[in-house]
This record gives sequence, C-alpha cells and structure tokens, in this order.
Amino acid sequence: MGESCNETGCGSGLSCLADFPGGFCTRECGEPGDGAGCPQDTLCISQFDELICAPVCTSSTNCREGYECLGESGSSVRACRVSSSPGGQSRNSTPAQPVSR
Repeated sequence: MGESCNETGCGSGLSCLADFPGGFCTRECGEPGDGAGCPQDTLCISQFDELICAPVCTSSTNCREGYECLGESGSSVRACRVSSSPGGQSRNSTPAQPVSR
C-alpha cells in the first residue's frame, strides 16, 4: 500500500493510481478518517475527490518523495498524501486511470 507503480500494476487486490506522483498502489475505502476497509497501518483518506487507503505516518520522512505526512478530518492519525507544498509535486492533470492487476 502506497508503493510506486506504473502500467504493470500492483499486488493482489490493489489498483495503481498512475496519475499520482510515481504512481500509488491503493484500494478504495468507505469513510475518511478510519481504517475500515483498509489494511493495518493504513488510513482511509480523501485525496483528489477519491477515498483511498494510504500508509500511516508520523512525519513526512516516512513518506515517498512527492508525498507528505498530513492529518485527515475525523482522525488523530496522519497518512502520506500527495504534497501540496510549493515546489512539491502534485497530481498530474489527467484523470485517474486505475490499473488493476
């Protein structure tokens, strides 16, 4: 969960969000701020109008390049999200094209 990916896809049960920086292996979830539907050590977050599971973090050093450790409403836990800081990477302008494997 949260690993980089490309057109080769991700592990079983995961989709590749190829338009996130470096690609992002994840799966959909139901409610932002909790772990319901997400594996252990991940959190359901809202990112670019999508509900996805993302790795839990304590600081941005726990996240891949192009991602930062930020909170989610309704939770005291933080997760790795696409960086929105100046000079940071952002989501590509093309619509999401999940690649299932």
